[in-house]
Amino acid sequence: MEILIPTAAAMATQKLQAGAVASLNGKRVAIVSNGWRSMEVMAPQIDLLLRERHDVAGIRRYSVHLNRPISQEILDSIRKDCDAAIVGIAN
Repeated sequence: MEILIPTAAAMATQKLQAGAVASLNGKRVAIVSNGWRSMEVMAPQIDLLLRERHDVAGIRRYSVHLNRPISQEILDSIRKDCDAAIVGIAN
């Protein structure tokens, strides 16, 4: 999985890459939200669509701070526990 981080220069030096996911069938998917209201409204719908249309193995929701870069702990958890991620800032 490739993780693109459009924030602080220190984070931008990380090179994080992985192959593309051809299908979500049987995959573990992360939904990442920074708490904007529109993403909080959309996330349950995304969850439902992933389960109904793509037969995912599981979905893990992550909440990140509105005005800070994603933490290394959350990045590590996504890498370890998920095959794909949907990241919404929804502003």
